[in-house]
Amino acid sequence: METIRIFLASSEELNDDRIAFGALIYKLDMYFREKEVRIKLYEWEDLDAAYNNCRKQDEYNEKVRKSDIFIALFHQKAGRFTIEEFDVAYEEFNKKVLPQIDIYCKDIKEGEVESEELKEFKQRVTDLGFTCNSYANKESFKLQFTEQLLQYIKETKEIELEDDILKVNDNGIVTAGLKNVNLKFNKGEFVAITGDSGSGKSTLLNVISLIDTYDEGEILFYDSETFYFNQNEGDAFRKNNVSFIFQKYNIIDSYTVLQNVMLPLLIKGVDEDKAKKEALELIKRVGLESRANNKGAKLSGGEKQRCVIARALATDAPILACDEPTGNLDSKTSKEIIELIKEVSKDKLVLIVT
Repeated sequence: METIRIFLASSEELNDDRIAFGALIYKLDMYFREKEVRIKLYEWEDLDAAYNNCRKQDEYNEKVRKSDIFIALFHQKAGRFTIEEFDVAYEEFNKKVLPQIDIYCKDIKEGEVESEELKEFKQRVTDLGFTCNSYANKESFKLQFTEQLLQYIKETKEIELEDDILKVNDNGIVTAGLKNVNLKFNKGEFVAITGDSGSGKSTLLNVISLIDTYDEGEILFYDSETFYFNQNEGDAFRKNNVSFIFQKYNIIDSYTVLQNVMLPLLIKGVDEDKAKKEALELIKRVGLESRANNKGAKLSGGEKQRCVIARALATDAPILACDEPTGNLDSKTSKEIIELIKEVSKDKLVLIVT
C-alpha cells in the first residue's frame, strides 16, 4: 500500500485551522484506503522549539525528511514562521526527487497590519518558486488542499481518480453526486425521479429541498435565490414550503395516528382544537379514520405510509418530496399509495424518487 506523508507546520494562533486540517486528513485517509493509498500526517505546532533545542531540531528535520508534502500554514499577522526556519525545512525537503511545498496565508483582517518580517518571508517563498496561497477560512483552506492533493496523487501515484471529491465543508468531504443539472418544475406537476442505485436520485431531491447543500449553481423558488440561505433560513424554507414522505416512514411509534398528524400543525402554532379537527379531516382523506387512535407501532406498512401522507399534507406546503415512499411495501400496496399521493396532492408539486 502506498503512503503519502504530509508535514504540517503552523503557528499557534491557527490552532483551529490545524485541528480542522487533521480531521480532513483522517477523512481523506479513509477514502483513499480503498484505492490502496494511506494519508499520514506529521505535525509541528511550536516552530520555535525546533531551534531552541538541538534534539527538537533533529526531530523536526527527520519528520520533514520523511514527508512527501510540506505545508506551512500561518496568518499574515503572525511572525512565528521565520525565513530561517523555512530555509532549514526547504533544505531538507528539497533533497527529495518530487518535493511539493504548499504555503498557505490566512487573509489579513481589517485593522491588522502585515509585518515587515512576513513581507520578507513571502518574497523569499516567491524567489524559491513557490506561491503563497491565500485563504479566507478553514473551509477554503481545506478545499484548496484537497484539490492539490488530488492532483498530486494523480501525477505521482498514477492512480486513476474520478472527480468524485470536489468540495469540503464543516461535515468533511462532499462527493459530487450531481453535475450540470438544469430543471424547471411547476405547481401541479407529478414528477418521477428514476435511475440506478447510487445515481443521485435522493441527492437531487435533498438538494431541491435544501436538506443537502450545493456548491455551484442556483435554486430559484418563485424567482428568489436560495444559495445564500444560512441554516436558519434553510430550516424556515423547508418548514413553510416542503413536506416529506420517507421510505422508512419516520412516524413516532408511541404516538397515535391522530397525534402524529397533529404534530406539524401544533409546531406551526395552530390551536390544539383546530389542529385536531384538521388532522381528523386529513386522516379521513387517506382512509385511516378507523385507526386514528391506534399507535404507530400497531400499524401495517401501508397504514404507516398513509399516516405519513396525512402528516405531510397537514403542513399544506406547495412541494411534496417523496423519497422512495413505496420501497418497503408490496406491489399492491405500493400502487395504492402512489394513487393516493396523486389524488390528494393535485394542487402541489410532487417530486417522487422511485
